[in-house]
This record gives sequence, structure tokens and C-alpha cells, in this order.
Amino acid sequence: MIACSAVFAQSNEFFKLTPNGFTAIDDKPYCVVQVDGTASEIYNKVLRSIGRLYNSPQTVASKVENQQISINAIRPHVTEYKFNGKTYIDAHYTLTIEFKDGRVRIFAPNIQKLADCRTDNEILFICAKLNPMTQIKDQSIYNYKDQSLRSPELKSNIENSFNELIGTLLFSQF
Repeated sequence: MIACSAVFAQSNEFFKLTPNGFTAIDDKPYCVVQVDGTASEIYNKVLRSIGRLYNSPQTVASKVENQQISINAIRPHVTEYKFNGKTYIDAHYTLTIEFKDGRVRIFAPNIQKLADCRTDNEILFICAKLNPMTQIKDQSIYNYKDQSLRSPELKSNIENSFNELIGTLLFSQF
């Protein structure tokens, strides 16, 4: 069963950001994408991509040979944010990919923290009542009370950054 159609995969639209975090375009917690090759070939291709994308690939990736890779890393500069001046936001996240012949299952990225790139302090939230540090409620992408979207630009930037990452991991020609 394909959870994300080939159209999404080709356009690099795998996941969308909701008040509860990322979900697949079709609202499932994962996306299945068809990829040419055996499980082993796809696994090794993704490992090569990780090796080129991360400074210390062995510290960000845990793996089950030819079956699964989990990445626990920081995605730098997923968006700009105005907080005490302009700052870039880094996303601390986990991403898990499972491999089968001809396809992969990608679980929705799990963002643990959206932090100021200079200080690593969490200053932006997907959906929160208040920032526990500053007690400011305007630092959420979604409104906590009615879960309405407060910042389409921030949402779009974060979605694009993660969808681009996944596309690079799966389809790069490294």
C-alpha cells in the first residue's frame, strides 16, 4: 500500500506540519515511497547520503543493517525568526526510515525542539500555550486554543526544509 503517492515523492512533498507535529500528506504517521532497488541497495544509498550530509554520520545515525536507519540530528536554519532581532532556527529532530525491496517507509519527522542557532535555547514552538522561559505566547506556529495557523511562512519554511532533506536522502546522486 502506498501512503504517499508518487506525485508527492516526485515533488518532494512527503510531510506537512500540523499543530501536533508532522504527518504525511495523507494524515498518516508515515509515508511509503517507491524507490528503485533492493532493500540493501536503497539502504546503502541512504547511508552514503547521510555520510555526505552530516559532519559525524556515525553519531547521528543508528541502524539495523539493510532494514532501518534512525537519524537523531539538528537541521540547521530551517527558518528565520524575529526574536530579539533576526535569528535562524535550528530543528532538533528524529527521522526513521525502514527499507524493503522497491520502497521505503519514512516515519514523520519528530521535532524535539526549535532553537535559536546561536544559543540553542528553545524559542519557537509548533503549538504551545506559552513559552515556559519567557511566558510569551506569540512564539508558536499554531494557536494553542483553536489550533489555527499563526504563521504560514514559518510552517512552510519548516515543511520545505524537512521535505527537501528527505528527498535528498532518498533521491540524491551521491
